[in-house]
Amino acid sequence: MIDFSKIAHGAVCLTFDDGRHQQWLPNLPLFRRYHAHATFFYSAELDESAISSMMVLRQEGHSVGLHTVNHCDASPNLTPQTKEEYFRREIAPQIAAMSNAGLSADYFAYPNNRRDDYTESVMAQYFRHCRAGVRPSPPKGSWIADCDPAFLPLEQVAGALTLGGIGIGDYYLSTTENLDGALERTARENRLLTFYSHGISPDAQSVNIKTGMLEHILAKCAELGIAMLSFDELP
Repeated sequence: MIDFSKIAHGAVCLTFDDGRHQQWLPNLPLFRRYHAHATFFYSAELDESAISSMMVLRQEGHSVGLHTVNHCDASPNLTPQTKEEYFRREIAPQIAAMSNAGLSADYFAYPNNRRDDYTESVMAQYFRHCRAGVRPSPPKGSWIADCDPAFLPLEQVAGALTLGGIGIGDYYLSTTENLDGALERTARENRLLTFYSHGISPDAQSVNIKTGMLEHILAKCAELGIAMLSFDELP
């Protein structure tokens, strides 16, 4: 865990979800080069390949967590009983698979627009931190730099159940200028900024991040002296 009292230029948490570990692992040398850690959420069945990649990520100092398997089954329109059935059917086997491999499941990611008080109270029984799904309105101009609900003062992080954030990808039509503005504000105001994405590849589209954009963010954080942390390193 990082001593946040020693952080002077803010912190960035990079998070990736939907279980695209085939795309995550080839990018580990990039994280290593910039001494950056991130958090990765897994969806679907945790087969031998997924568990193996989880263990590699943990060995590299990254955090791992779980993501909903079926977005429809996690809908807030369902009854509490149906949700309980969903957690027992879909989430419990994932937790068991991680436990059997000697891994803890500390983090859970909601899909977009699926969070409500009941779901959060249930998930809090199993996970230390929950990530609420967020689908902001389309960007307008330098939206990421100028109007970012993800900025949280570091003193508000300790003990928080939910970590908010913004995303990278086609949802937001992010530019390096916008992202640089957000990172510069993070460093200037000593704040926490969380990015969400899915896969990482040179020609990524939609909610995935291009390798070049990821490297730009990592390099900019290093230039500004921003700490690049995983959820395990947060208070």
